Amino acid sequence: MDGSVKVCFTSDVHGNCGHLRRVLARATREGCDVVVLGGDLAPRGSGMGFDGKTLRDTNLPHLPDGTPDWQHDGALTYMRDAFKRQGEWFTEVLIPMLAACDVPSVCLFGNSDWKSHLETCRRAAASTGGHVRFVQGEGDMFTIASRTTTATTVDVMACSLVPLCNHKKKDWERMDTRDVRDTSDRAPVRWGFVSAPGEEGGIKRCELPVTAEAAATTSMEAVLERLIASCAEERKEKKPPAMWVLHPPPRDSIGDLTHRGERVGSIAIRRAIETHAPAVTLHGHIHESVEMHGGRFSEVVKSGEGGERETVIVSVGNDFKVENPYVIFLDTAAPRDARRVEVLE
Repeated sequence: MDGSVKVCFTSDVHGNCGHLRRVLARATREGCDVVVLGGDLAPRGSGMGFDGKTLRDTNLPHLPDGTPDWQHDGALTYMRDAFKRQGEWFTEVLIPMLAACDVPSVCLFGNSDWKSHLETCRRAAASTGGHVRFVQGEGDMFTIASRTTTATTVDVMACSLVPLCNHKKKDWERMDTRDVRDTSDRAPVRWGFVSAPGEEGGIKRCELPVTAEAAATTSMEAVLERLIASCAEERKEKKPPAMWVLHPPPRDSIGDLTHRGERVGSIAIRRAIETHAPAVTLHGHIHESVEMHGGRFSEVVKSGEGGERETVIVSVGNDFKVENPYVIFLDTAAPRDARRVEVLE
């Protein structure tokens, strides 16, 4: 990438306002040009701000084994309440916090953020004159800039979509590749809840398709190919931006290992990285993977016939439930030198 833009990146805040305040303060002290929030911004449940309660502490109906009964009518009521409160948190808490920070910010939704709130956030953020921005979750391109050298800009490709999994919010979930087996072999949970404007409470139950047609047209692989082509055309170049912000990590990387020892990253993202070799990709989604790798948060993937091209894959490994948040500080001119910092105050 040409030019130096200083980026503060984190993800998976999940409504923890204390964490977010510290991240914004640290970005200001570091003299960053932009804060990029890579998804899963808002509270997961019905609490405003940081909701430390587990599902077992709520009024959500439970089965005899202690797990939530998501098929119960009370579960739909719970999700509708959470949907409403999440929307209030975006407009009443998050956007004012970002607007008050000296450093401009760009926000990407994640799989825990209800899709219907995105346009509301984009309209509310418009009043900041571009200081706070929200990008489209199905795929978007945005530009970040140095605050000291106005001619220095970097294009960034972004996408919220995640492979179909066992989470209950399904707005941003898709089949992974054009091969149905790459999704079905994971035995994902296909049913859950999606945004539904006009429906009572704004959401409804759903069951996502795992079919050859869906794999061919709406899988992450299909979406990423269209997005990459669109970005290249918009930039009037043969290649997409050199920096990507994708909520989920690529398969078999430092970002996709769970506490259960499972690899849950996206095969489609891995293929796209190896094909197009962006300079750097930033990811969240799997909170514990960096911990599972002993604190290692970045790796270099080589591609091309002679391995002459390389991509730095970076996972922030932030967990909203722990005492302190983690951030990535990255200079776009030197992605290999990215730092992962625990923000203590």
